[in-house]
Amino acid sequence: MGGCRLRYGGALSILIRPESTSDHDAIRSLTARAFAGLSFSDGSEPRVIDKLREAEALAVSLVALVRDRVVGHIAFSRVGPPALQGWFALGPVSVEPSLQRRGVGKQLVEAGLRDLREQRAKGCVLLSCPARVSGRAFSNAFVRRITSKRPRRLS
Repeated sequence: MGGCRLRYGGALSILIRPESTSDHDAIRSLTARAFAGLSFSDGSEPRVIDKLREAEALAVSLVALVRDRVVGHIAFSRVGPPALQGWFALGPVSVEPSLQRRGVGKQLVEAGLRDLREQRAKGCVLLSCPARVSGRAFSNAFVRRITSKRPRRLS
């Protein structure tokens, strides 16, 4: 995916492009800030991204920039056994706290899903807290269904 310039609210010009190695520290720092203090976060999100990158499991990793500053990041990784090749997981998505709820995350999700379509993906699952999914591009009916069932103990 090449860079995609988007305007939001007339004043905020966002450039979305694939991550580069020079973005890694900024992504790590941004992700820590974006998830800090959230009840469902244990603070591991920056390490998750690093581990996915190290395992070469990131299929799509995009950054959102405002004035050359990384203000958003999204990761899509391959999931499942070889028989399910073509399936991806979305997450984590990080947006600078001062810019949350201003469309940055939505633009990252849309750009990432476009990239997956271009790769002929079979599907994408969202890894998120159910409360964060509500009203987003993904239906949370499935999320509600699996989180409402009690896990079975495997012997």
